[in-house]
Amino acid sequence: MKTKLIFAFFLFSISSYAQTWSDDVAQIVYDKCSKCHNDDGVAPFSLTTYGETSPMAAAMYDAIALDEMPPWPPNNDYQQYSHDRSLTDTEKATFLDWILAGTPEGNPANTPPPPVFSGGALLGQGDLEVQIPTYMSKALSNGDDYVCFALPSGLTQDRIIKAVEIIPGNREIVHHALVYVDPSGNSITDTIGGDCGGPTSPDAKLVMGYTPGSTPLTLPDANPLKLGVPMDANSQVYIEMHYPEGTYGEFDSTKVIFHFYPMGETGVREVFTDPVLQEWSMVIPPNQVSSYSTQYPLGSAGLPYDISILSVFPHMHLLGQDIQAYAIQPNLDTLKFIDIQHWDFHWQDFYFFKNIQKAEQGSTLKADCTYDNTASNVHNPNNPPQTVIA
Repeated sequence: MKTKLIFAFFLFSISSYAQTWSDDVAQIVYDKCSKCHNDDGVAPFSLTTYGETSPMAAAMYDAIALDEMPPWPPNNDYQQYSHDRSLTDTEKATFLDWILAGTPEGNPANTPPPPVFSGGALLGQGDLEVQIPTYMSKALSNGDDYVCFALPSGLTQDRIIKAVEIIPGNREIVHHALVYVDPSGNSITDTIGGDCGGPTSPDAKLVMGYTPGSTPLTLPDANPLKLGVPMDANSQVYIEMHYPEGTYGEFDSTKVIFHFYPMGETGVREVFTDPVLQEWSMVIPPNQVSSYSTQYPLGSAGLPYDISILSVFPHMHLLGQDIQAYAIQPNLDTLKFIDIQHWDFHWQDFYFFKNIQKAEQGSTLKADCTYDNTASNVHNPNNPPQTVIA
């Protein structure tokens, strides 16, 4: 028995000793943690050096072991995405072994250079820059602040967008931003009630969004695949901002940089964002867990033509519990888009597929979701629970 115990201890020591910050852990932190956890990031503390990361080891162990961090709601067994923030099994084991071993630093000379977060544009200077006026968050400790800004583009000619970058003016308080283009120019700024839900004009089209850790939208721009988003002359840029609770008194001036194709560019296939799977007739009764489904198109005919799908953006609010989106092809095969088994209102994103998904003519797009309107839902804003309508 003693020999077995000594042998087991020897194996544990070797395994733990193999993991060091310099050689094994630093790059994982840079890739999966530092985009939010930096001095200018939305996270509450920085993780860009050994000195910053090691003291947080105990808290990080629980968050990593329980898959709470890095935040990545999608089920990777359902579909794969191009910007996956989750830890691989190997990365997770490496991280946890390093913490259990006492967070050894290793040879500092072997540490890869840390990322630099300057707040500048990753894509450089664009063709059009639009910035919201300096705004003070009104989000108190018991509520968030949602505001919207309708801004003139100043465009005198039609253009085609090939890339968009959103740069928060204050990364510590910008939870998310959504950027729309309104060709009608009829949307209205709303910074009064703190509950702006989007453009007031039905002509406004969603282009992209920002969430902590996200990257700029860069569409393929060379043959055989050139993709773009039309932006008409005299369009408005409509920016919806979300500032989380407790940020009252903090200031922000987020900007959006557009990159266009050259004038007269040909062969560009139009990309558009459309909330085709939505349900506005829901009534969520109190003290119940309720399930809902919707589909597009309605009826049995299915899609009138083939469509290529670049990304998916699921959206629910605080009562949401889970959501799944998919398509049923004409041959009854299932085309999987996204499966979020534990909805988190505070982590929403555009999830770009690792491989473009093709829904054939005759396919039906579907979404299933569950809402928990009971007192046991810790995110329920109503106590006692109240009837909620869409």
